[in-house]
Amino acid sequence: MRPLGGMVLVVGGLWCAWRLWRGCGPLRTLVVGIGFLAAFALSHPLGEVIGAWPAVIAVSAAAGLLAYAVGRPVTA
Repeated sequence: MRPLGGMVLVVGGLWCAWRLWRGCGPLRTLVVGIGFLAAFALSHPLGEVIGAWPAVIAVSAAAGLLAYAVGRPVTA
């Protein structure tokens, strides 16, 4: 069910954004959020080229690497 999957995606994304905001602040949260939205948008045309599951795996890996690189907590 696409509507249910969409709700899970939005709720999960908001929870992750809240956690990232608390640990890293608004700028890093915005960068990671834009990266995630771009990966989500890119997965659809990429799926036409390489197939649905390979596209999902590829953009998920890229988004995960971005989150790891940018979303590490600020230590002072």
